[in-house]
Order: sequence, then C-alpha cells, then structure tokens
Amino acid sequence: MLNNIKIYFLSVFVFLLMTMISTSLSFEYELTPAIWPASGAALALVFQFGWPAMLGVATAAVISVWFLFWSQIVGVGFLVPIGITLFTIINSLSKVLITIWLINKFLGKNPLLARDRLTPVLFLIIVGPVSGAIGAIGTIPSFYLGFQGIGWDMVSTTLKWWLSFSLGGMVFTPWFLIVFAPNSVLNRLQKSLYFFLSSLGIGLLAILVILSKNQHQTEISEKLSEVSFELTQSILIRIENTINLLNAFNSYLNVSNELDLQAYQRYSKLLLESQNYITVLGWQPVVSHDQMQELENRLQEQGVDDFFIKDYNPDTLSFVPARKADLYVPIVFNYPLDNPQVIGLNYLSTSVGSSEYEKIKSIKAPSITEPSVRLNEHRTPAVGMFVPQIENGELVGFVSGLVIIDELFALPETSEQIDLLKVIWRDVTEEETKSMYETSPDRLYTLDYSKTERIQIHGRVWELVIQPTYFLMQKSAGSIGWLLVVSGAIITSLLQLFALILMGINREIRTEVASKTERLQVALDEAENATKAKSQFLANMSHEIRTPLNAILGFTEIAREEKNPSAVHAFLDNIATASRSLSHLVNEILDFSKIEAGKLDLDIKPFRLSELKADTCAIFQNQMTMKGLGFQFILDEDFVVLGDQMRIQQVLINFCSNALKFTKEGEVNVSLRNLYETDTHIRIQCEISDTGIGIPADRQKELFTEFTQADSSTSRKYGGSGLGLAISAKLVSLMNGNVWLTSEEGEGSQFFFELPLKKSKRVEETQTESPLKETYKILLVDDNDVNLVVTSAMLKKLNQDVMTAESGFVALDIIQNADIDLIFMDMQMPEMDGVETTRLIKASPQHSSIKVVGLTANATAEDRIKCLNAGMLDHLSKPVSKSQLAKCLKRWLENS
Repeated sequence: MLNNIKIYFLSVFVFLLMTMISTSLSFEYELTPAIWPASGAALALVFQFGWPAMLGVATAAVISVWFLFWSQIVGVGFLVPIGITLFTIINSLSKVLITIWLINKFLGKNPLLARDRLTPVLFLIIVGPVSGAIGAIGTIPSFYLGFQGIGWDMVSTTLKWWLSFSLGGMVFTPWFLIVFAPNSVLNRLQKSLYFFLSSLGIGLLAILVILSKNQHQTEISEKLSEVSFELTQSILIRIENTINLLNAFNSYLNVSNELDLQAYQRYSKLLLESQNYITVLGWQPVVSHDQMQELENRLQEQGVDDFFIKDYNPDTLSFVPARKADLYVPIVFNYPLDNPQVIGLNYLSTSVGSSEYEKIKSIKAPSITEPSVRLNEHRTPAVGMFVPQIENGELVGFVSGLVIIDELFALPETSEQIDLLKVIWRDVTEEETKSMYETSPDRLYTLDYSKTERIQIHGRVWELVIQPTYFLMQKSAGSIGWLLVVSGAIITSLLQLFALILMGINREIRTEVASKTERLQVALDEAENATKAKSQFLANMSHEIRTPLNAILGFTEIAREEKNPSAVHAFLDNIATASRSLSHLVNEILDFSKIEAGKLDLDIKPFRLSELKADTCAIFQNQMTMKGLGFQFILDEDFVVLGDQMRIQQVLINFCSNALKFTKEGEVNVSLRNLYETDTHIRIQCEISDTGIGIPADRQKELFTEFTQADSSTSRKYGGSGLGLAISAKLVSLMNGNVWLTSEEGEGSQFFFELPLKKSKRVEETQTESPLKETYKILLVDDNDVNLVVTSAMLKKLNQDVMTAESGFVALDIIQNADIDLIFMDMQMPEMDGVETTRLIKASPQHSSIKVVGLTANATAEDRIKCLNAGMLDHLSKPVSKSQLAKCLKRWLENS
C-alpha cells in the first residue's frame, strides 16, 4: 500500500513537471507546443507501475488544466472548464490504456528487452504516431468547447496535437521507461549507453527550442511594433486632422467682422461633414465684465432668446446667472445645438474649463482635455480639443471640439490583423491612469505578451498597449520554428532508436555469451562426467577382462602340471567358459565401436518370432532354474518378419542377462506381443520384467548411456561392462524403434522395446552342418605363432592340409612351389601386410585364381572393405571358431 502511494505521488509530480516543461516548449503564438513530454511521461508511468500511476496521471491532468492553462484563457463560458477537464482526463487515460494494450498484444510485456531490430521501431511507432492519433482525436471535443466552432482552425490544431503527442511519446516514453527500469532488467552499462545517445538528441532539441523561441519572440516583437506604429500614426494623424479643422474654424472667425450665427452654422456643418471624429464644434470668446452686456444684447438681437452668461453650480447640478468677475469665457457658439442649455455657459465656472483656459493662456497652443468628458446627450466618453485665438499676443478666445473616443480610436479597417488584437489606449498624463479605449475580439485567447508605446500629444501622454491573440500569431507566424523543433525531435527519436537497437544488440551478445558459456559449462560438465564415467568404465573393463583372463591363464598353468586326464579336461572346460566370456566382452566393445562410427550394418533376413522365443529359452531356461527363478516367455502370435534376427536376439539377451543378474528371487518374464498390424507391417513390443533390486529414480535416465551403470562403485556386486544396455538402445534406435524402462527400487524393473517390422511369407531354410567332403591345400599367413598353431590345429581337425607362413614374403615364396586352394590372410604383418600381399597375388596371372579370405583381428567395416577391395573373397574376424572355418571352406571351396 505504501509503495502504491509513493507511485501515485511520483506520477503526479512527474506529470505536472513534464506539463510545465511542455508549456515552456510552446511558442507564444501557439495553443499547441511542438512537442508534449507529458504525453510520453504518462504512458511510461502507467506502463511501468499500473493503476496507481493511472490515478496519479488523472489527478495531475485535472491540476494542469485548472492551474497551468486556465489562467491563460479568458471569456470561455461556464461549461468550458468542466467539459475540457473531463475530456482531458478521458483522453489521457484512454490514450494510455489503448497504447499499452497495443504494446502488450504486438510487442510483449517488455519491448525494450527485445533482441531483434524490428521491435524498437514498432515500439516507437506505437508510442508515437499511433498513440498521438488517439490523443489528437480526443482533443476535438475540447476544441469545440473552447472555440465554439469546427473548421480549419480545429483541423490544423488537431494535426498539431497529433504531431505534438507523437513526438512526446517517441522522445520521452522510452526515456522514462529506461529511467524506471530496475537494474535487474537493464544494467548500468546499457542505461549509460542509452542516456549518452539520448542526451545528445535531447540537448540538440533543447538548443533548437531555445533558438526557435528567440526567433519567434523576435518575430512577434517586430509584428507588434509594426502594428503599434500603424495605430499610433493613425491616432496622430486623426488628432492633427482635428486640430487643423479647428484652426480652419478659428481662421474663419478671425476674418468675420460681425457675429452671424447662421453663417457660423453653415460653415460648421460643412466642416463636421468632412470628418467623423468631432461631434460638437464650439467657440468661446474671452469677454470682460464691461463687454458681457454688449455680447448678451447682440446675440439676443440675432435670435438667441434669453441668452445670458451663466455659471454651472456643481452642488445643484444647475445653471445660475454668472457672478461678477473680471473675465468670462461663455459658450457663444455650439454646433450642433443638441443641448441649448449650454449656450452662454461660462467655461471658467467648470473645473475643466478653468484649467484648460489657464493652460491655453499659458502655452498659447492647442490643448486636449483628459478623457471621460461627457457633454453630449448620450453622455458618450469623449475628449475636448481647444485651439486658441490670439490677437496682439493676447488670448481673446478659443475654438473647441468635442471628440468621441470610440470614433477617435476606432481601428483602421485596412489591416486584416487588427481585429485579432487586443488594443488598449490609456491616458497616463497624471499619476492616475485613465482608460480610454479597449477592444474585445470575439475569440480572445491572448498571450502573456504585450507591446506598449507612449505618445506625447498636445499636453497629454497617451499609452498604447497591444496584446496579440493566438489566432493572430498562428495566422501571421511562419513554420520555421515548428520545422526546427520537429526535426530536432525526429533526430532525437532516431538517436534513441539507435540506442535501443544497440541495447538490443548488446543484450543479444550478452545473452548469446551467457548461453554459450552455459552450454560450454554443460559440455564441460558432461565431458568431466564422461571422463569420470570412462575412467570408471576402464577400471570396470580392466576388472571384467582380467577376470576371465586370469581364469584362462590360471587353469592353463594348472592343466600343464596336472597328470590326471579327467582333471585336465575339467580345467579345459573352465578355460573355454572364460574364453567365451572374454570373447563376448570383446564383441560388445567392437559392436559399440561400430555403432558409434555408424558402421554397423544390419543383416535383414526373414525369420519367425517364435525363433526368438526358442533361442532365448534355450539360453536362459536352465540358468533361471539353477538360480531358483521362475521364467516364462509369452508370444501372443507368431509372424514371419523381415529383420536382423541376430541383433534383436542380442537385445533380448542383454535385457534378460540383466534381469537374471539383478534378481535374487522371484521370477523373470518375457512377453512379445503385436501392438498393431497392417497388410505389410507389424509393430512388436517386448517387455522383460523382473522382481529384482530395481533401479533408483535418479539413475534411470542415464541407464542407456554408454559407460554408465546403476552401481558404478568399485565394490559392485554384480559386475558387467556398462555397455550392454547402451548397445541395446542404439541397436533398437538403428532399427527405428524405441526403448524405455520403468522401475521402483526394491520392487523390480520392466524393460521395454518396440520395433517396426515388415511381414514376410517365407523363411530361409537353415542348412545343417556337415563335414567337409574333401581335403584342400590351405595356406595360413599370420605373424603370430600362437595364432598359427591354434588355427592350424582347428583346420587339421577339419582334415585339411595346412601350410603356414609368418609373413607376406614367405607366402609369396610358398605359392611359387605349391598348389594352394585357399589362403587365410592376416591384415597386420611386418614388412608386407596382408592387403598388399593379396594385391600382388591377384596381380599375378599365374596365381590370380587362388582364393584369399581375410582372417584378422581388424574387425571394423572399413577393414572388411579394404580386404574385399584388395581381392579377398571374405573377411573373418578373430577370434574364430572351428565351425566358422568350416562354413567358410564350404562356401568358397565346395559350394562354389
């Protein structure tokens, strides 16, 4: 809860701060800033912190509308603040939520962690133009409320808001996400790289904004100075025109010898019709007390009834007969005569009149009164203008004009921009400033910027204040500033995009390095385990090989000293058993080597499944009985199939041998069943189950791995090479099957293998072994004396005539002097090996018909191929039995 409160106040603070920065980035003539950082900050806050940040953004939006913006807007009506506030909140939150939804849907939860190049680009597009479009559409209701109309202004401003929101998101959303990202997500190096590149862009953007604002302020100042000059010159011209008109009237009075009111009226009418500033034209002579009666009599004679000089009583707001004074300045003439009561008014009885008289008498020049003089029947604000009449250096009277202020300061119609200005005229002659004139445009959203200028005019000081509206500045200002800031923001976004891509590349490299390091560590561990396993395997193999080898050597030594033939026969039986065990172990190693090298070839022939059962029972039935174990082989259905019977039998033997080895009591059962069949194929499953010691769960996965046993300690009870199960698994895989097991420690194990096999309709007949019919001349070539003695003895047992040679050279000498039917050739011999010797024999026309069969300890597929390529008919691998020799002789001598 405390953390959510911190996030809330952080969001309020950051959004308001970015809003103030946004307004500072706004040009004076724009409602819209060229870039809006608050938009990017709001999106980053909500994306990173969720609903607490959303509440903070909504709160900050309300505060920003009322306190940061509203003071700049006047005359917008009662509903506008509430409406714009609601629309601002809805617009801000909807824009943020929709944008976050788009990011999560198309870019994932953490787009800044993407390792590809496209994701940062799509991210900037979504937080920029897409998000900006959503926000700009939301400003339309606010625009309508604030400006009371939809037109080009709305379209233009909406497009600018779109650009402003877009640039704000593109520049500041990734920046804030990097700031708020925990170090576990982005390390200091990545953040430093990003901030360095983004700071270059933001710094460039700040410089462009400052330069643009200075340029715009200069443009605004020049624009206002131009308008100010136009207005002041207009007023000065109007004032001078008015003074000139009064001077003309004054000149007319000077040339008139007699007072003729009708002539005055005609001339006054003519003058007033020439302009529209002066509404009343009058003449006030300066008369002495002695001249007062004469003036009254003359005017009465000209038809001005009841004319008399009178004073104004401010207490009773009425006119009274003039009190006795040295001088009087009565209003003798007033055109048009809208207010007859003022005729005869002594101007010196009013405060304005007396002060103006003294000023005119002193300066003997035209004078203007202070504003707010109201002398016409509509009491319209006006100023009075006076032009003195001087004779012999003395003031004898003055001509007066009443000028309506609204007419005097009316804006010129020739300027298209004047109606978009707020113009204020003030009289600042005295300490108290008096307002004279002020315009009120219909759509008045003025800026906190103004131009002030003062003019000295006939004893008064007037001040002109001009405040531009947004509309005037938008209409008159150029787009250079916008272009500069937008270009700077785009450059900043590109730098940030480059930084994001570099971060992605850096993250990809680090991830790849970490992955490779992890794989290397795994490989190292596997290599160490393999080395350990191989070491254990070598120790085990040493034990397994030395055990039968010790028996062979020991029984051989004892048999040599034994005199009793029956005892010697028993020793020989033990030697034969140990030899078979050693041979089986060697064959396992050779099989594994062939499988690992991919050189093991399958011998695919037709056979019956029942043969697998028969052979398995023949091998294990007696062994199981002797150990006291139950043994059963269940075959569901017999089929004739195509496959490598020997290898399938080998797998069965390995599994059954394991079951026999690790089962002390209970039973071992084998079941072979058909899982499914088609017209051409079947799939068999074989299960070998026992009630033995079972296998620990943590060792079961490794059981089919080479060199691995369930018990690898030096005190193993059961022996074994650790290759049987690995070879079985590889053989099954080679035959496109699979193998697995289930086991519970102490409860027994179940080994399974499945194989796909083709059906067959016939079984090859097995030929029974029969003795050789003839005696052949056999040459045995081998560099090992023991091998020569053993193999010669077996051939002689087969009634064959045997000759021996210890090298290839000796063999070549023998065939020159003897007729040889078949040669058994060893491969590895000193001086000349068996392959080279065979090539020489086959190259000789005289001896090329001699049949050669390889008899060697080189048992790989490559060795067999070498023998056949040299011209040998067959390849037998050591150790070899008498029956194998007999089969070979029958195949290549009798049957051929």
